[in-house]
Amino acid sequence: NINRFLRSWNKTTKVFASMDYYREDPSLTKPELLTLTVVLNQKELIMSRLAENIGVSMSTATGIIDKLLKKGLVKRERNCGDRRVVRVKLTAKGEKTAKLFQKKKKQIIK
Repeated sequence: NINRFLRSWNKTTKVFASMDYYREDPSLTKPELLTLTVVLNQKELIMSRLAENIGVSMSTATGIIDKLLKKGLVKRERNCGDRRVVRVKLTAKGEKTAKLFQKKKKQIIK
């Protein structure tokens, strides 16, 4: 069990290191890269689910999404029936960036 834990910890450490070495867009922060990855994997998320998935408060998640919006990597869509519900999706540029990061991350882990 200890060896399995250490292998898992090593992989986790490499994932975070990959965020430090992602040079394709040095303006992206670790929380932004994590957010892009989560949205890529889920296709779209409502803001409360996104905040839960990345382990931050709603206000922090909103700030991250605001920054990603300015960079043209995500878009927000409001629900017609309930304007309080906000969905987040990747733009084409955001999807390309997230997939490239995933590829780099896999290379570093290998």
